[in-house]
Amino acid sequence: MKDMKNNLQSFSMIWILAAIVSSHLFSACSDDCDCLKARTSTDSDTDIDADTDSDTDSDAGEGCSSNVDCSEPTSICDTSNGECVECLVLADCAGWPGTVCDAGECNCPDDLEYCGPNLCVDIASDSANCGICGHACFGACVDGACADTWEPVSADGAPSARDYHVAVWAAELGVMIVWGGNTDLGYTNTGAVYDLETYEWQAMSTVNAPLPRQQATAVWSGTEMIVWGGYDGSVLNTGGRYNPTTNTWSSLSTVAAPVARRSHTAVWTGDQMIVWGGRSDANELGSGGVYAPAANTWTATAMNSSGVTRRDHSAVWLDPLGVMMIFGGYGDTPNVTNSYLPASGAPGGEQFNLSENMWQTLNAAGEPPSRASHSMITTGQDLIVWGGYNGSYLATGSRYTVSDGWIALAGAAPAERAYHTAVWIKDVEKMIVWGGQNSISGYLNTGAELNTVTNSWLDATPTALEGRYAHTAVATPDKMIVWGGLGSSGLLGNGGVYTPAP
Repeated sequence: MKDMKNNLQSFSMIWILAAIVSSHLFSACSDDCDCLKARTSTDSDTDIDADTDSDTDSDAGEGCSSNVDCSEPTSICDTSNGECVECLVLADCAGWPGTVCDAGECNCPDDLEYCGPNLCVDIASDSANCGICGHACFGACVDGACADTWEPVSADGAPSARDYHVAVWAAELGVMIVWGGNTDLGYTNTGAVYDLETYEWQAMSTVNAPLPRQQATAVWSGTEMIVWGGYDGSVLNTGGRYNPTTNTWSSLSTVAAPVARRSHTAVWTGDQMIVWGGRSDANELGSGGVYAPAANTWTATAMNSSGVTRRDHSAVWLDPLGVMMIFGGYGDTPNVTNSYLPASGAPGGEQFNLSENMWQTLNAAGEPPSRASHSMITTGQDLIVWGGYNGSYLATGSRYTVSDGWIALAGAAPAERAYHTAVWIKDVEKMIVWGGQNSISGYLNTGAELNTVTNSWLDATPTALEGRYAHTAVATPDKMIVWGGLGSSGLLGNGGVYTPAP
């Protein structure tokens, strides 16, 4: 009995000491739940001194003796293994609802991907999270890729709905830049950069950005987007240069800049931007300027010998020839005013030789009928004109080469339209026409592909996006990205990516 009592007294002393230690630990850790999550170690506390040289910001797999040694995202110390981990028990994964604690990490079960609270999905087949979380498809997702020709542009972080904005494809960065235009709140100088690989938008800075405007032009220089001109209640002759890498704007010189205008064109030559035509507050223009970013200077273009002024025309740069080619539009000729072009002996097309600062009329034989608000693309060697309006909506077009002149397009063209977009997809050698407006269907969500090798129309594009006009479309090497515009529901802040078949 005496031995039992002595044993009980010893046990009582041990219990009291343990209670004191436990109370002290609870007091020290009651405000830090992570502290309570650390597993107790069978090693003596006296061994802790041996770890005083360890990094207190340990990552997973590095030594730790308590949660103090760990930091996010591996903020819990597994003292039995001396490793910082995300979790030891299921409760540690409460910040990621739907996950389980798996070998020290909070993961979705069955190798699924965590795409949000209680959203563990198979990104190889989930049409709302296809290939990556947040990447949606209009239809099925197969092997992590959208099965349809069209897929949506992400709406998360997208710019506000707008029309008459500008957009460029920055090939070196793999991003589309959208800026300016008309919103429900009026003209804007906001925009965003869309990464086609990550499906993410990044808002653009407005510090030092040009004034809000619509109907501006924009070109991509290889490092910057250069914006110029437009309309904010009055025409403008100012602009800006946006660097997406630094998210910064710098201004364009206004010294010797062309007169203010809208509905003009701009092309990039490789080291300079040529602005031409458009409309002032009073009349159509037949003047322009060449902007050199390296020197931040303007030089006036020579006046065209035809004396024709134009707005809502089209322009492309043909690098092998060193010329800007223009076609169509609405304006004045020496013989008539307020006319769709070509008209009354005035040429439909002209070319400007940059090195010689000289204009020349394009061969008029077989040229398309007069039109404005049409599309024109270049394959690098020639140009293709299609659609537009001349009092009626048009579904005609032609191809122009220096050697052969004008050649009509073959096959069944898409429905007549104006205010549409057209891009050339280099990898598959196709022109894609899409969207626009006509008197039959109003806002159009249709289009077609033209094989630029055979000069013939192919099948119509599938329908997916809401019909629209005054939108933008940019070309990547193998895709077309459409965004914004005006539809039957009003201004639009959405878009789609179209991938033509080889």
